[in-house]
Amino acid sequence: MDNETVLRTFFESSQAVVRETDLERKLQLIARAVVDAGLFRRAAVQLYAWTYGQKMFGSAGLSAEEEEWLRTHDEIDPETYQRVVRYGVHLGGPVYFLPHTVIENVLPDADEYLLRGESTWRGEGYWHPEDMLYCQLRSSDGVEMGNITADEPFDGRLPEAYTATLLGPFVSLASAVLELELARRRDTLTGCFNGTCCRDEIARRLGSGRPFALVFVDMDNLKRINDHDGHAAGDREILRVAGLLRQVAAPLDAWVSRLHGDEFVVMFWTDRGEEAVRDRLDREWRPILTGASYGVTVSRYGDDVEEILRRAELSMYEDKVRRRTAAGCPYETT
Repeated sequence: MDNETVLRTFFESSQAVVRETDLERKLQLIARAVVDAGLFRRAAVQLYAWTYGQKMFGSAGLSAEEEEWLRTHDEIDPETYQRVVRYGVHLGGPVYFLPHTVIENVLPDADEYLLRGESTWRGEGYWHPEDMLYCQLRSSDGVEMGNITADEPFDGRLPEAYTATLLGPFVSLASAVLELELARRRDTLTGCFNGTCCRDEIARRLGSGRPFALVFVDMDNLKRINDHDGHAAGDREILRVAGLLRQVAAPLDAWVSRLHGDEFVVMFWTDRGEEAVRDRLDREWRPILTGASYGVTVSRYGDDVEEILRRAELSMYEDKVRRRTAAGCPYETT
């Protein structure tokens, strides 16, 4: 590896990354650049599901089997990262080297971990097949977004601080790309995913063929709060309901978005029917989620984005009428 090759590859790849519109393709290009720069034979860039709403992944130099395994299994969570910091060799910035002697302390399922070199080990001072380099990707305000993992350096030798310096531009590029994309998908008031992102996610889930529940949530009486107490009070109420939604959605590993105004959408994978899902939510959500009505639907074959949203919204209005009738004010306006 040499500075000129690394810098040339970085500038060429950064232009390609900026031009690319698909996020997963951007990650693929960054992983490819790490390899093309002559740093490592294999690299992967991973976006954590909990920061983005879904896991994304790009790689270079991996077999199809390894790619599939990483897509479906590998996710280094914050607790694992603390073990990276504790046991790894800090090379500078967010870059850590994990020697094979500590890998099981960091990754308890190391025997199944497929991002590892396959070359013959040449002894001390050289890269072992179970060594790994790990770089965490963080936003400018410290949000954990993902990581870059790499192995099998072209020179076969153990990395040094110089390696972290050469990797620095690629780590910064990946972090900036992810931060910008995350900001584009977030609602500025609540921090939930926004309406555009919500529709994209519905389309993605429908395309997967896996059944999922969609819950359409509408706040009660926000107009009255805005009219009587001002929009600042209304914003506080929106924030309160968003917080409650995150609380009740967490046990379901659910995805929360603010569609627009006082409407939210919650999605989670399920193999239950609509009635069973609603019964569960009525037991678990209703006592906590005060000040809002919700409707439930489960995806069906042939659904498109607008159809499943329409069905859930109709279910929400039915819920709102039931609740208002029970309270003796069926015609109250919000």
